[in-house]
Amino acid sequence: PKSSLSLGRSDGNGDACAHRASQATCAGGLALPRVCGACAPHASRKDGVADLPSKAEEAQEEGEAAEELEFAPPLEPAFAAECYAARKAASSMTASISTWLQLHAKRVMGNATAPPLVSAELSSLPSLSGLAAAAVDAAAAAKPVVFSVLSVGCGDGELDLELIAACNAALAETATGPGLVPRLHYVGLEPNRVDAAHFRARIQAAELPAETVAYVLEEAFEAKLPKPPAEHEQLEPGALELLEELEPPATPAAPPPTPTPRQQQQHGAAADGAGSFRSKSQFDLVMVANVLPYFRDLHGTLQRLLSHTRNGGRLLLINPGTKGAAELQVEQMRVVKGSETHMCQPDEIKRLLSQLRLQYQLSVVESRLNATECLARSATGLQILSHCLESDVRRLCERKMMKLLKVCWRLTEIEEDGMAFFEESAAIFIVEKPHGKK
Repeated sequence: PKSSLSLGRSDGNGDACAHRASQATCAGGLALPRVCGACAPHASRKDGVADLPSKAEEAQEEGEAAEELEFAPPLEPAFAAECYAARKAASSMTASISTWLQLHAKRVMGNATAPPLVSAELSSLPSLSGLAAAAVDAAAAAKPVVFSVLSVGCGDGELDLELIAACNAALAETATGPGLVPRLHYVGLEPNRVDAAHFRARIQAAELPAETVAYVLEEAFEAKLPKPPAEHEQLEPGALELLEELEPPATPAAPPPTPTPRQQQQHGAAADGAGSFRSKSQFDLVMVANVLPYFRDLHGTLQRLLSHTRNGGRLLLINPGTKGAAELQVEQMRVVKGSETHMCQPDEIKRLLSQLRLQYQLSVVESRLNATECLARSATGLQILSHCLESDVRRLCERKMMKLLKVCWRLTEIEEDGMAFFEESAAIFIVEKPHGKK
């Protein structure tokens, strides 16, 4: 008999699917149910009857629903690189710091950009005769100055290329003659293979001056110097020779501690197959931009950074401020990750520098992070939030996700055009290593 058949599948409100009242007629004239798209995977037509979901299929659905987790899992290296790129694209922080570097390059480089003494000035010094002054002046003019830079956690190199350009511009002003522009030697450390590859591509596309030598090593920087390796397999051709040209530090360092999960997750070697930076070379400038929070032993890390800084050289520390994403981390890190990661605040850096009896200059740079995609919960927004909270929030359970979004709405400023922004800041420390400091 012609009758309406149903799969008996509920739409969640206690009602059967919409095809309940819809019928199709088979060749024999029997009324058959027209299966909707939602029920198609569970339905089959055999003798005019649609099958209910099997127990195996129900178990599979339950397993898929269990993908939402109480705590967000760690970031995989490839996804971490995507999150970093999304966060950087949504923020004006890199542009603000780049502008600051261009304006203050000479302050950052210190005595390296001081104009060289001419013969008359050397002759006037009590300890030098006129002949000695002329000899020193001739020696200085015969060979250009080499200014060396080490960047720890250089990422994809966007900010570092701005630093290289700013240093080259400042060094060009100190040229002692035609063809004697000071040379810049740059070494960047980035254990994330994806970011390191992007940086190398940027270097090739940038067409740096002939006086500039730049290498990116897939190596992690640890608070203590690791044991020496048998060979340098991971160094780019020429990188080892460049490092060996530089003066080694006066004191050896101790073996390394085990990397923390956070170091392995974001910048550590274990997560991405990278090695550890074992060189003892010293540099005129050591830059650490936005990676200090990833070190468990901050005091030991600063000491090792100083061991790689020449006497009279500079240590450039760029660290997130206390606004914007930092506020979100304070409120939500433990809720989302299940553990609270150490937050390196500018006041803590001040305290440690004071303990080490180091003089420093402090600047604060303001910027904004576009959080519109975060509030819309788009794929890009989830990448930004994942970077801010150092975990994959795509897997976070709905209850905690809604709480996270609620905090985002409270911390952001909504403009008249509907765009939402976190106000952010960065603290920039210029630390001078005095002569005689180990």
